[in-house]
Amino acid sequence: MATILGASLAFALPQEQPSADSSRSQRTDTTKIDQTIARFMPAIGSLNHRIDTTDALHSNQSKITDAKYLGDLMWKVPGFFVRDLGEVGQPGELHATGIDGRGISLQLDGRPLRDPITGVYGLYEIPLEYVEQVEIVSGANSLYYGSNAPGAVANIVTHQYDNVRPMTKIRYLQGPFEYILSDGIFAQNFARGSNAMVGFQRHVTDGRFANTKYDAWNLRSRIRFNYSDRLNIWISDFYNRSKRGFNGGIDVGKSPSLYDEVTAITRSQNAGETISRRDVTLGATARLLADSSAISQALLYYSTVEREYREGANLPGSPAFTNLNAASSWGLKLSHGFPIPSGRIETGLDFERRRVEQSRTVGERSESYAALRGKAELHFGDLITTEFSTRGERLRDENSFSFGLRFSRKFDEGFGAFAEYSRSYRLPTILEMYGADSMLTRTSPVGGELHTLRGLGIQMEVGSTLDWSIVLSDRTIADPIVFTSVASPGVFPHVQISTLSKISVTTLSTRFILRAWDFELNGVLTYTDYREGQSSVLVLPRFWSHGELSYRASLIDRVLDGKLALRVKMASNQRGLQFVPPLSLFARQTEMTLGSFSTIDLYTVVKLGNAHLTLVWENPMNVDYTLTAFYPMPGRNIKLGVNWVFVD
Repeated sequence: MATILGASLAFALPQEQPSADSSRSQRTDTTKIDQTIARFMPAIGSLNHRIDTTDALHSNQSKITDAKYLGDLMWKVPGFFVRDLGEVGQPGELHATGIDGRGISLQLDGRPLRDPITGVYGLYEIPLEYVEQVEIVSGANSLYYGSNAPGAVANIVTHQYDNVRPMTKIRYLQGPFEYILSDGIFAQNFARGSNAMVGFQRHVTDGRFANTKYDAWNLRSRIRFNYSDRLNIWISDFYNRSKRGFNGGIDVGKSPSLYDEVTAITRSQNAGETISRRDVTLGATARLLADSSAISQALLYYSTVEREYREGANLPGSPAFTNLNAASSWGLKLSHGFPIPSGRIETGLDFERRRVEQSRTVGERSESYAALRGKAELHFGDLITTEFSTRGERLRDENSFSFGLRFSRKFDEGFGAFAEYSRSYRLPTILEMYGADSMLTRTSPVGGELHTLRGLGIQMEVGSTLDWSIVLSDRTIADPIVFTSVASPGVFPHVQISTLSKISVTTLSTRFILRAWDFELNGVLTYTDYREGQSSVLVLPRFWSHGELSYRASLIDRVLDGKLALRVKMASNQRGLQFVPPLSLFARQTEMTLGSFSTIDLYTVVKLGNAHLTLVWENPMNVDYTLTAFYPMPGRNIKLGVNWVFVD
């Protein structure tokens, strides 16, 4: 699929071609014991029905890193920026080529995960041990794979098991401030062609600063029926419950230092939230035609979300203030792809019904969303590949039509280029459309944002030694919807919703991997120019980068494998955004400027048999820095962990 790419090609050539090492990209997961290959259809959660184990966002690669949640992996994608609050479990925000989470479609095996009210989803809610690969679709084709996705589509493809003998997997990670991550998975075939999987995760910490405790549970299960090699059916249950404190960040005016947990004074000592969410999915993948490459898929899903925000929860007696948001959604996604003599055609239909049962901010309401989508990929000999994507949508009695066009050319085995153009809509969320209370006001009515994107890119590969890509994109957003914080007499600011005339975002992103002997050097570098009219606005840093130098070696006939890595992260100064807990959103702020920084981390992963042992020395230079206003990032600390697979 043209733009179904992981971090290794996230912004590179959009060609649906086998990788240079097709045997590696089809490598069998080692946890699949005594497989019944005739019935098992691999990669059923993938948007292009293909898994690449060599990809930087595949679990084979992420398990030899120190990543604790999905946000740690997203730094590896060119153009992606993760706005972190510096504490485990605190809400963060993902940006893709200048577009925040409202314009990024986060999916789980192809089903959308958006909150019905806010339109975003927390990165801490996805256990890494559940993830086999993260697919990134960006540019002109993202509009086909997800609604409200002008920034990107990030699809989490989960592990699919087909093992006759029982398999158990345990992960444990421990860090400062009573931080513990524990995760367990059990999977086994219970009948011919049928597999059951159950798993749990608990994430808990007391927090570095006052009122940042976090306690979260994830319970997940799936039953999969492999009826034949032409029909696989599954049902999954994905449940999250989390409780966290909100301190609003450090009070700069009252604290001697922003980074000293002993003397720092937080803005709130008693705000917090409890969230419960359940996602149930029934899916089927089938090859209905004689051609096995013609694949059909159906997804029927249902979600419920309850968020209770409270202030005064840590004080004697009842909370001084509570706000309960209760919402649900159900939907249907149908898709079918089939080859044609000169390429491939993809078609799809989406329907979703959203309902808000209770909310002080948006009231009780319901709405329906429907879309027809299509994608054509045409090959004109060896000269050029053309891809055309469309999406027609209807929401709140309004119709919109989005389209994208991409041309690509592979000049030889190691070099290629592409050009793309798209016009796509981001439709307002329920919060943007109807939100109004004492903390949320608006200056004008809101409507759909129109995103116009132009992009160019090249990629170069030199065997297995060098992989390099660079992409230039220019985006114009007409009628953008922005949140701006407004000073208030309370602990947290009020928020104003505004519709601006135009925002322009120019992004230049590059990625490279250089391998020599047992060493690997990889990194991403992104430049962003974010403008309102003719004025630059530092919503994001102009520059940020993430890189890693690693050494890998095997001893005792590969019984003992080791990796030692030095990671560097840096960013220029920014104004950034401020998190507003009562509304669970990020808003622009002018109270403080976030300075530039550069940090290093050291970690090692040792594989001994079926166990991976991890030791992390984070920020050994104890650099003081922030990614979000008023929220310091962690100082010097050490983490220890183990990831172990048991068979029988």
